[in-house]
Amino acid sequence: MEDYDLFFRIHAAGYRVGYVPQARVYHKVSQTLGIQSPLRWRYLGRNTVLFYLKDKRFSVWMLWCYLGWFFVREIFKGNARSLPMFWAGIKEGLAWIKGKEKEELGPQSLRKKDEV
Repeated sequence: MEDYDLFFRIHAAGYRVGYVPQARVYHKVSQTLGIQSPLRWRYLGRNTVLFYLKDKRFSVWMLWCYLGWFFVREIFKGNARSLPMFWAGIKEGLAWIKGKEKEELGPQSLRKKDEV
């Protein structure tokens, strides 16, 4: 998700992302945590939610469509045992988003409402 987030930030800042066919990038996926690490799956679930809902980038409906597709795909890939940790990450991400919304709609915004 970090790659996608970086692309969206670059694009939002007014820059363009280009493609250079001669370029070579070597990237070892999940080198720190390991591809089947429970912590990796939890972070993947959490970060997926944060990416989709960050700055209202995508609708909640699109998030749930993606998550449905992701669950089916991972079951077919034989990763069903990792999905409970992925789900725990989803719940963590949703709780974080909900907490941020409360923060934005906290006492200060209520005071502003009363001033109007």
